[in-house]
Amino acid sequence: MLTFEDISNPSHVPANLLPAGVPELLAPPAAGQPVVTRLLYQQVNAAGTGAYAVDHLAEPLATLMAEDRLAQAIVDMGGDPSEPSFLAGRDTAAATGSSALAQALPPSRTGQADQGVAEMAVLDAGIAFWNPAFTDPNGQSRFATFSGLRLQAGQVVGPQVLTAQQLSDMVARGHSIPGDRENRRQLAILMPSSVYAPGPKGRDLFPPDEMAHGTAMSEMILSTAPADARLHGMELPQDVVRDLTGGLMTGVLVPAVRALIDQVIAARSDTKPFRMVMLVAFGFLGGPQEGMGVPAPLVSALSALLASYRNIGVDVEMVVPMGNHLQDQAHARLTAGRSVGWRIQPDDHSANTLELIYQGRPARLRLTAPDGSKLKLRRKRAALGRILYQGRAIGAVWDEPLGRGMWRTRISLTPSATRNTGLSHAPFGRWQVKLRKGRAVQTWVLRDEVGFDPDPSAPSRRSWLEDGVRPLRDPLGYPFLDDSAAPAGALVLRDGSASLLATHQQAQITSVGAQWSAKPDPTTAQSWYSGNALNGMPPDQWADLSYGAQSEYRSIGPFGRRAVLGNGSPRRYRAAGTSLAAALVAGQRA
Repeated sequence: MLTFEDISNPSHVPANLLPAGVPELLAPPAAGQPVVTRLLYQQVNAAGTGAYAVDHLAEPLATLMAEDRLAQAIVDMGGDPSEPSFLAGRDTAAATGSSALAQALPPSRTGQADQGVAEMAVLDAGIAFWNPAFTDPNGQSRFATFSGLRLQAGQVVGPQVLTAQQLSDMVARGHSIPGDRENRRQLAILMPSSVYAPGPKGRDLFPPDEMAHGTAMSEMILSTAPADARLHGMELPQDVVRDLTGGLMTGVLVPAVRALIDQVIAARSDTKPFRMVMLVAFGFLGGPQEGMGVPAPLVSALSALLASYRNIGVDVEMVVPMGNHLQDQAHARLTAGRSVGWRIQPDDHSANTLELIYQGRPARLRLTAPDGSKLKLRRKRAALGRILYQGRAIGAVWDEPLGRGMWRTRISLTPSATRNTGLSHAPFGRWQVKLRKGRAVQTWVLRDEVGFDPDPSAPSRRSWLEDGVRPLRDPLGYPFLDDSAAPAGALVLRDGSASLLATHQQAQITSVGAQWSAKPDPTTAQSWYSGNALNGMPPDQWADLSYGAQSEYRSIGPFGRRAVLGNGSPRRYRAAGTSLAAALVAGQRA
């Protein structure tokens, strides 16, 4: 039997409360294992400017949410509860004492604009900048600066920048296996938030002999950039990399972009206006997207930030990928009276979440469990509540207004398998969500299969949407690239499968999709995984993954993968994705 109970109507909710807060909301800490929640928030200081900081909550998150005291807790930490906050992981010991950091823009650039090659920057993870392939013909590193974004309780969110000597020593040392290992050891100390530090249970997110995303991106950028272009790198925190829902990335992206631009400015010896191309090759699903009546808050914040730097003479172009979810059954358009299936896999140790965005008041939904138990959700206000199955809390629902008459509902279910003794597991199988009445609802699965599971025996598995009529492949076995072949009753769509960052038309953000071609035929076609925007808008640019590759490194055929560098060694790994396409374009744009 499914039932529902309200938790509260809170005045302030972390933007990623669902799914990030599911364990704290639905399960008390295990005895002898205290859990302290980290919160990312925007500071307020005496000068009236703010920075992002991380502190531990002094009380359990569930208590603060139930009693609507989170806003006051943020004020007590020196934060501004009118700005978004974000859950930023958990620790077993508390730490406080972050200092304020003024966020004034650098001085305006003066004089004649630099007409030379643009500065290039990459915001990623696992960037082995010491790989010998990243040196010029004179043996000098093409990386001008390198840093890691700090995300630790008790500190402001900011970069830990290597000194010129540290950078030079690591590049010189990185030509051997012992040197590679020493570089990683030192980065774990210098940048404890990065992927080079041990992850949960001591497991490396990117072991030294495996492929790391950031190294591949760096090679692709440099392969198409002018020979004299300089590259600046910043490592994302590993907590961000492990969260494919995009919740924590949404919180750190604006301060990270700002810090990386400031890092480049500090490295220049002149005060001339200049151009900069920045690759942000991570993305995530969700909304609202272009044409839904309200802009995504993250995209609006990024656009405002880039415009502010352009006004002082730093013209930044951000290059982002469309994403690889075209075939993943992760988006549906749910209409009144219709139901869509939501497939939850067995032995899934991650929470599963749906995001529904629509016009009007909170949607009137019916949730059906795999055993046929039904629950009606029909609230009339912003509220947070629990879903109970046979009396046990196995999920949560949060309805919130987005502005301009738009609403968001998130439904999170606990893992179908869990080793948290205080957390009940949700039934696996085919759940159903029915829109009982009202306007159409755009529905997304928030991705959660991180691929960096701290315990391989406790995997995180993805969920997907089903309507029973969506065609998967054409008569020749090739995946469909759009919804033109879908019958009239199809709910699950390929449109809407693109990354949120790539679906808004913004002057300083360039979206990139992936294509393939069969040489010597010059004709190109969309890659089978390259996501489509909700409104049919094509990416700003396409790129063939084989562009500029030596013959032995090329991707072959529609399902081919390009051979790329992946760590500090010369070994190559086969990879594909719109992030590679975006990196190729970023180098060209310099």
